[in-house]
Amino acid sequence: MKRNLGLERVFRLGEFKSMRVTSDVLDIPEELALDEKFTALIRILQLVEVDRAYYQYRVQAGKLNEFENDEDRVVELARQEALIFANIKARIELLHSTEEE
Repeated sequence: MKRNLGLERVFRLGEFKSMRVTSDVLDIPEELALDEKFTALIRILQLVEVDRAYYQYRVQAGKLNEFENDEDRVVELARQEALIFANIKARIELLHSTEEE
């Protein structure tokens, strides 16, 4: 039977504002899920991932605050999104090309 480990943290961003960040590790083989050292390592990894996501959010928000208006922020986010999708596409193509060899 496979197990899952989940973690959720809520970060306070100010008055009446918060950000919920989660980390889920799915389909862990039971023999690993029952190993306390393994699950402790996974829990630490989840905490690090969640904290990293929060600080990435803060960095991103800080960069977006450098723009004068929301329209410029949207343009910047669209630029970043296009770049990320292009990198994902290139990675997929690279993986497919190595599988064919």
